[in-house]
Amino acid sequence: MQVQETNDYSIASKHSMVHRGYFIDDFMQYLSPKLKRRSPLINIGYYVRAVVVNEGIKLFLTLEPQVECQIVSLGAGFDTTFFRLVQKHENIKYFEIDFSDVVKRKISYIKNNENVISKLISPQETSFGLTSKHYSIISQDMTKIEELQSVLTGIGFDVGKPTLFFSECAITYMPEESSTKIIHWASGLENVMFMVYEQINPNDGFGRVMINHFSTIESPLKSVEKYRTKEDQIYRYKSCGFTDSYSVGAFEIYNKILSQEEHKRVLNLEPFDEWEEWHLTSSHYTLSAATKGLFEKASKFFSSFSTSRDFVQYDSTLGWDALIELGLKLYAHSALPIWNSDAVLIIGGFGISNDSKHKRMEQMGLLNLKTMKVEKITPPSVDGITWDCLYHTCSLLSDSKNETSFLLYGGRTSPVNQVNKSGFVITIKKDGEDVRISGRKVEHNESYPEGRRRHCALNVNGGVFLCGGLSVEKGVLLKVLDDSWLFTHDEQWVKLDSKMSPRFSHSVTGHCNQIFITGGLSQEFEPLNDLWSFDISANVWTYYDLNILPRYSHTSHYINDWIVLIGGVNYLSENQPGICIINLKDKIYKEFKLPESKETSPVMLHNHCSILLSDLNSVYVIGGGGNCFSFGTSFNEYLILFHCNKILNR
Repeated sequence: MQVQETNDYSIASKHSMVHRGYFIDDFMQYLSPKLKRRSPLINIGYYVRAVVVNEGIKLFLTLEPQVECQIVSLGAGFDTTFFRLVQKHENIKYFEIDFSDVVKRKISYIKNNENVISKLISPQETSFGLTSKHYSIISQDMTKIEELQSVLTGIGFDVGKPTLFFSECAITYMPEESSTKIIHWASGLENVMFMVYEQINPNDGFGRVMINHFSTIESPLKSVEKYRTKEDQIYRYKSCGFTDSYSVGAFEIYNKILSQEEHKRVLNLEPFDEWEEWHLTSSHYTLSAATKGLFEKASKFFSSFSTSRDFVQYDSTLGWDALIELGLKLYAHSALPIWNSDAVLIIGGFGISNDSKHKRMEQMGLLNLKTMKVEKITPPSVDGITWDCLYHTCSLLSDSKNETSFLLYGGRTSPVNQVNKSGFVITIKKDGEDVRISGRKVEHNESYPEGRRRHCALNVNGGVFLCGGLSVEKGVLLKVLDDSWLFTHDEQWVKLDSKMSPRFSHSVTGHCNQIFITGGLSQEFEPLNDLWSFDISANVWTYYDLNILPRYSHTSHYINDWIVLIGGVNYLSENQPGICIINLKDKIYKEFKLPESKETSPVMLHNHCSILLSDLNSVYVIGGGGNCFSFGTSFNEYLILFHCNKILNR
């Protein structure tokens, strides 16, 4: 795929998003006549992009609403912005620039549809494109600034008029020196705003997947390695001559300007359960703007957004050891130490099967912690059990050297199909080299929890504590739960009093009768940064007022009055969770940043499982990763070891 072809993918994705009801655009169907349905993750990702881009252009138009102004769209592709704007803003002159092939095809679509061409006054074709009173589209090499300026001037561009230069994922494909020259040239205007929507954060796990994708399709991003962060973006535009410069993460804008009603409407348009990748995608894009003259008042808009720097800073960077390739590539699974921690049983998840297909995992994995080898096991067919499920829990009931029993509960096969709602008691025995697995359904009493996924469960004195999660009701795709339950020794469900707010994808750990719950996504789909404890014997809930980073899809462990949080996700563009340690006695905490990921084996600490080793000093991370937007699915390939004693003993 060449750079020009990124336009075709982008416009098809926008069309899919509009067709599904996310965003209103009456002209999209005419410039993208063939509908290609995209996944819910692609649709909602492009919706964030549409909302943020639309808000940026609206800002420009409202700063000086009575003044005749110009918009120059650099690498416009098949964008429909002008045709949506002209109905409300008759005092703008709009210029689009792109490759010759893209321009020719767009002009053809415009000319051949009366609903589009009728919006243009006195359209005329030229050797380099099409011009009209308010709209012009030209093919021009943007690396040749003098030629570009000459052509623009010849079709009515006026350097004296207030102007917005805009690039939506376009100049990032140009050589960095060339795109910087355009920025320099634009800064020479007296009243000007330069606005860019493009990628940042190339060096974490998700960023590596993103960068590798664009390189693979022969459309490498050529500025992001030099201008990696929002601060780098701000520096870039100021160093090019602009008075003020700003950069805000895409989701930070989206989340603030969207009403809660609209947020919920969008999330219920179609079945959706890829929260981590949605937030990670949005945290790797930024809206950057630079201003001079009349548009310096834009500072009020950009300063209204909280920045990542409002949160706690990292104490330092904590590394890891990538030990071995497990031969298991999967995420959204469960992992349970069995046989007195001689082995780890891995159930379910989405991954790469024996036939190299991406699918829900039907086979179990048995990791021998002595040999560090994985044996794949085909589980028995048990009436009612869905083994190939995602976002379920497996919680220990009893354990010995040769036999372990646990409760398999919940999960899903699709966002609308909840499974294992009754719960099943599973027993795994070893007899020499033989492994036998059996299971039976839990018989319900009158009171029992509703089916769910992305909940938490924990062994407590031979029983299981279960809380929160995400459920489905008739007419409601996303029901966030706040209930707490105890599965007792005699296999009865007892509902507990719960003061914890509704949440899902949170984490639970514990010690003796104390249970500790951290983070999650709230009922408003906001990442949480709280810590609750629950004394199950005294039935007492306690809230810890801390200011840790918001996170969900993380794991946690109790180690000698410390809680260790492993990984997770939020939507902050420069404060993604790494490792956090919380001292329960002193109520202090430290955040540790994860190291940069390698290009060849990106690591993402979400949708993973972690196992606390018996020495209480180290944690194994097993699996993890996800479907990284349009960049492809990525799995953590290695068994990862964190040495917790290095930070707990500082």
